Amino acid sequence: MQRIIFIFFLTAGLVGSLFAATIKDWQLSPEGLGPIQIGMTLKQAEQASGMKFGSTKPEVDQAEDERCFYVSLKGTQGLSFMISGDKIVRINITSSSFSTSKGARIGDTEVQVQALYAGKLEVEPHHYDQNGHYLTLIETGRDRAIRFETDGKVITQIYSGRNQETHYVEGCL
Repeated sequence: MQRIIFIFFLTAGLVGSLFAATIKDWQLSPEGLGPIQIGMTLKQAEQASGMKFGSTKPEVDQAEDERCFYVSLKGTQGLSFMISGDKIVRINITSSSFSTSKGARIGDTEVQVQALYAGKLEVEPHHYDQNGHYLTLIETGRDRAIRFETDGKVITQIYSGRNQETHYVEGCL
């Protein structure tokens, strides 16, 4: 009996360690992050990722419109998902632990990111930081985008998802 219990905990520990290592390998693209794709329901995302969301409903007073709110995966930091119409519509990254499919990360310079995306980024002034910018790749045919928010020097946040939602500057607004 002790042997079975030992094997169970050993297996659970290995699976947990393996999973923890792989989430950091997930890459962000306009279509999603790793196995989690834009347009999935939370249940579909949990099944695809093997992870659970901390909450699947908006917290009290979290959003002006309770049809749009944010959730995060249990055990992760610097990663959140915007939910609208019961589907994932945007993914937010604020941690350098994650990278885009082109290799961009939080903390990279604007010049580095522009080089990675080879002239495909639209540059706009930041709404609240006079030195900052938004660098945006729009995939118009698929209604997807990836957007880098900067302080004028380095990337501070990355959003991906549906084009409209990646342009929101105040959460669901």
